[in-house]
Amino acid sequence: MHIPDAVLREPVWISTACLAGGAVILSARAVERSLDLRRIPLMGVLGAFVFAAQMVNFAVPLAGATSGHFVGASLLAILLGPFAGLLVMAAILAIQALIFADGGITALGANISNMALLASFVGYLIYRAIHRPGDVWRRRAAAFVAGWAAIVAASIACAVEIALSGRASIRAVVPAMALVHAAIGIAEGLINAAVLEFLAALDPGIVEAEGEIRRNRWVTAGVVLLAALAVGGGFSALASSDPDGLERVAADLGIGEGDSILTGLLPDYAVPGVRSPFLSNLIAGVLGALAVTGVLAVALLAIGRRRKA
Repeated sequence: MHIPDAVLREPVWISTACLAGGAVILSARAVERSLDLRRIPLMGVLGAFVFAAQMVNFAVPLAGATSGHFVGASLLAILLGPFAGLLVMAAILAIQALIFADGGITALGANISNMALLASFVGYLIYRAIHRPGDVWRRRAAAFVAGWAAIVAASIACAVEIALSGRASIRAVVPAMALVHAAIGIAEGLINAAVLEFLAALDPGIVEAEGEIRRNRWVTAGVVLLAALAVGGGFSALASSDPDGLERVAADLGIGEGDSILTGLLPDYAVPGVRSPFLSNLIAGVLGALAVTGVLAVALLAIGRRRKA
């Protein structure tokens, strides 16, 4: 669902850039006031996990020759709270655009608005409305519905931005995007529920944004980071080659894509000089996961120091 460059017109991408910038600033202030310093390691490695998971495009049988990928905004919001989740997603999207040319630079504000701001809060609010502490099945149902709804909401916002840019009729692009991502959202919801169950088994305190992490936080962070590296370094090489939901809708409706303004250091997650696609993808996934972890660690530690000052 990453919008590339030259799709959105100037008024749309400028407006969404302002919205995204304001949301990031307000979220940073909210996190500065309420951040549990013990969760800093977890926030960094969860960002790495979501980055890595987004590299794995899976086939979507319900939508024809189409693929989708996990977004993870609702998962981050459930685990960290919507403001911290928004910051982590914004960092992931920025690194994807700047280093891997995944999503346009001019569209970065729109991508943050859709996949970080809207998806985080939609997912968080729906999860809180359904979930009841101690009820495992309600937690699973809440995680599934939150993930599905977050994806559909973000796709509709993306479609509206495309329509406002004059690239397609709103009557055509909104239903097309919503239907494709309703199918993709099923996988998002299932992954949400599965990851929450894994983390609950690791430490029940992790699965609540305000919960107390009972295990050693560095051990917990290490387990999640290893999972992120495994996904980014291994499973990403098995990703489907079918166009993703946005690419499929763009092709069906004749929405053209222009050249990227910034090609990135490792465009399309390919490492220069590495001939093996598997090895190239593996290296890019590991480097990206580590980059997300590092950027988030520095940013969150800076926020923590500001609060202590």
